Amino acid sequence: MNKPLKVRFAPSPTGYLHIGGARTALFNYLYSKKNNGTFLLRIEDTDVKREAENSYAKILEDLNWLGISWDEGPVRQTTRLDVYKKYAEKLLNEGKAYRCYCTPEELKAKRLEAEAQKVTNLYNGKCRNLTPEEQKAREAEGRTSCLRFLAPQDRDVIVHDLIRGDVVYEKGFTDDFVIVKSDGTPSYNFAVVIDDFEMGVTLVMRGEEHLVNTPKQILLYEALGYEIPDFAHISMILAPDRSKMSKRHGTVAVGEYRNQGFLPEAIVNYIALLGWSPEGDNEFYKIEDMAKIFSLDRVAKNPAVYDVEKLKWMNAKYLKDMDNKKLLELLIPYMLQTNYIDESYVKTHESLLLEIVEALKTRLVLLSDVKKEMKIFFDDNVEIEETAKEALTWDTTPAVFDAFIETLEEMGDLTGDNFMEAINKIQAKSGVKGKKLYAPLRVAVSGQAHGVEMKYLLTILSRDQMIKRLKTVKNTFYGSCTAQK
Repeated sequence: MNKPLKVRFAPSPTGYLHIGGARTALFNYLYSKKNNGTFLLRIEDTDVKREAENSYAKILEDLNWLGISWDEGPVRQTTRLDVYKKYAEKLLNEGKAYRCYCTPEELKAKRLEAEAQKVTNLYNGKCRNLTPEEQKAREAEGRTSCLRFLAPQDRDVIVHDLIRGDVVYEKGFTDDFVIVKSDGTPSYNFAVVIDDFEMGVTLVMRGEEHLVNTPKQILLYEALGYEIPDFAHISMILAPDRSKMSKRHGTVAVGEYRNQGFLPEAIVNYIALLGWSPEGDNEFYKIEDMAKIFSLDRVAKNPAVYDVEKLKWMNAKYLKDMDNKKLLELLIPYMLQTNYIDESYVKTHESLLLEIVEALKTRLVLLSDVKKEMKIFFDDNVEIEETAKEALTWDTTPAVFDAFIETLEEMGDLTGDNFMEAINKIQAKSGVKGKKLYAPLRVAVSGQAHGVEMKYLLTILSRDQMIKRLKTVKNTFYGSCTAQK
């Protein structure tokens, strides 16, 4: 097509924005940016019975959170019912559609018969040639009608797909499908054709599951005299067991990932690589950088396999590389979910919280991890892990504790400047060095054999906190006796 590029993302507000839908939106966004096109957001909300509460608002919120912005819209199909009605009457008047009075019970019986015979359930055209008198008789019976498209049965339909190449649907692949339901609302296939034409969409890029709808839509384009847009169908995203992704595989909703503490940058980066392979070995891209290099010729035909562990690894890398002040802003909502701090503490202890962020950022996989990780700095009731208790069995450990307490009482709070001076004093007082010096100190103040670096532990915790913890552990494991020096 020679028209200016225009793409669209058209979710239905029947639930959350899932990872597959987010990737479709992202690919459309990237392609439009790369080619100076227009990105339209359309909400396909004619199925009112299935519409989920607040789904529309949540979809917009999740797209904005991901940084996927649109140039036009959102346009809601329910505001365009008169438009669909006009085109339905056009097809009806031209003899390209007809009214069908078959009842739900009759259609169900036909479907069950097809299932029993193990054949495809295609409408048999029962109402195709009804006379006006027969139509009136059915209406007199109280029957309502839907509108069916008179589908050509004597030709193949070829879908020219920019990702998959030519896909051929042989004649007889479809029946006279419904274009307007009995309640007057348009079917999916009918509404999207009219919308895409009237809204100037030149490339329909969507999930692979919609490929089967495309030949029906091509027939409608032709019947209405429309120019057919380009199509590109993106491969499915499979679960690790290569089955279709579902809730049983864990979270699939973008909003849930957000609540868990994933970063939008990490999600966008990861889902972009599900089916798209940029040149080179780099795996980390900002959305604006992807928009400069995205192309359909590097989008795979084969399904992509979703790996949440890879996403977590990528999220952890983004957290590690983030500026501490920005990271603190993102962590505060999770910190406030604990009993350790409140809003007033945040206002008065920003510098201390920034030090804690620096200490913890390499340990965080999700933002929400801070809730359990910050315990070490605020809870003086130290619980000794089983793997850490070995250090408490060494003969030299009581002497290390005594030397540490004495040094803290002499020096006060430790800082980055006097940290090593304190370590040297503890070593000199106890006569212990190396692992048998550091391990007991870590265990006494954290209860852990491994974890936050010692320089952070000993400089962020106050003198009084550390003395309290040291004395508690010392008395618990050794009684009130003082080590022999």
